[in-house]
Amino acid sequence: MDRKNKTSIYEMDPEVKKRLINQYFIELQNSIFYATFATIFYSKSMPGFGHFFKVQSEEENEHAKRILDMILERKISISDKDPNNLNRDLKISSDPLTAIKLSLLQERKNSRSINELMQVVTERDDFFLQNELMWFVKEQREEETLFENILKKFELLKNSEDRIFLIDKDLKKRKRKEKKKKD
Repeated sequence: MDRKNKTSIYEMDPEVKKRLINQYFIELQNSIFYATFATIFYSKSMPGFGHFFKVQSEEENEHAKRILDMILERKISISDKDPNNLNRDLKISSDPLTAIKLSLLQERKNSRSINELMQVVTERDDFFLQNELMWFVKEQREEETLFENILKKFELLKNSEDRIFLIDKDLKKRKRKEKKKKD
């Protein structure tokens, strides 16, 4: 869409619209992904891993709400997206180490999607969305680092018979991030 021909601040380039809607569903999918892990680990009497993944699910849900706000502000309909296609390609594991590895892969995939969305938004000179998406770019770095650090703990404790117990105990301490007001 040519910026010169825009008649309203609500108009959005079709490619940006498609990618923004897709990102909304990715965030919802991630929330379900982590909620699934939470149920698995709580059911296995691993409350630290369960708690960690529950908090992660809640944060992903907040990310989806933040994107939904962008969609609503631009008066976009998402009625043509089929929510039944969520979670088709996600792998789930009841092994804590594998769950963390799968989560890191999912966060890297999400980072790529956000970066691609940011690239398209930048090319289309959508300054409002550029500003909003910068928060997601920073957030993704934090989330990848979070999972990388847990994997490092697994590596450091690889010779300990108690490593699952120790990491589970550590993950139980995770607090949900304070929600910051939108800039």
